[in-house]
Amino acid sequence: ILAIVFVLIGIVNMFSIGVILFSNILFFFKVFCHCYAYTLDLYRILYFQSHLFLIKDSYSSIKLPSESLFVDKGSKFLAFAYPFNDPEKLTSIIITLKSQHPKARHFCYAYRVGIAGDIFKSFDDGEPAGSAGKPILNTLLSQDISDILVVIVRYFGGTLLGVPGLIRAYKTATEEAILAANIIIITKEIGLEIRFEAQRTNQVMLVLKQFKIEKFTLSYTHLSVLNCTFPLGLKPEIDMAFQELWDVELVFLEDDFLGTGS
Repeated sequence: ILAIVFVLIGIVNMFSIGVILFSNILFFFKVFCHCYAYTLDLYRILYFQSHLFLIKDSYSSIKLPSESLFVDKGSKFLAFAYPFNDPEKLTSIIITLKSQHPKARHFCYAYRVGIAGDIFKSFDDGEPAGSAGKPILNTLLSQDISDILVVIVRYFGGTLLGVPGLIRAYKTATEEAILAANIIIITKEIGLEIRFEAQRTNQVMLVLKQFKIEKFTLSYTHLSVLNCTFPLGLKPEIDMAFQELWDVELVFLEDDFLGTGS
């Protein structure tokens, strides 16, 4: 009988130890799950923030050509500003201006192209280095304006202005040409194709509604295919919003940027 009692006590103790071990394992498993979930959320936040601040989707430009005249000590600075997004068209513009102003001494210019204005060039056309093209370009930079070309045609008035005077003159002429222009905000949009099973339709539509995407086309084959456009800056948020819908396929049409101005 005594032996049986000891055996039963041993069994009870082993069962108690097993329960404690199981409870500890369950506790650590819950801690692991919480840590994993927290890490995943942190990753998503960091991913979103890092992409959000890297993406710019709008910038200032001009809608129509403009011009201005600045005069300093007899020299005339005729500034011509053009909407401009193709550097290959520069030569024809300069040729046209030279035919219109055959007696002008200098045709200095600068341009910025692209959503970030990272395509740019300046040209002094015989003026002292850095006294003409650079002030024009710096004015475009300071006003954060892109897709623009400014050409300044100078008629020499007989008095040398010196480098500081030239810098001031080309800067002022550029400012006045931009001031005379109609400034617009251009928003770059990106195309998106969404492919999904029919049962996902309501969830896809909810995401579109969340980002106020109201214009889209929807076609049906073996899958539903929805095409839409949205401002480029929303891409990280939209990408994240669809992560929960693991069987929905997104195809971003990054080579098909569209520009809308207002």
